[in-house]
Amino acid sequence: MGHVYASLTGTQGHFYVPGLNGTTLTIRNDSSFEVVSANQLDEGIAASPMIVDDELYFRTYTHLYCIAEESE
Repeated sequence: MGHVYASLTGTQGHFYVPGLNGTTLTIRNDSSFEVVSANQLDEGIAASPMIVDDELYFRTYTHLYCIAEESE
């Protein structure tokens, strides 16, 4: 995971923890610690993720990523 400079962001029972190495951990908001997933981008993330409606945005050093369900 590496170092974390960004603030945690949470929605719908999960927290997102982005790292400077580009890995984002998804952690379940529960009384016990559980990592649901670990996802990797090509660049590090120093900015806090943003949530807009049902979309999750990550700003890396040179790109802006939007994570969302594909619309029909």
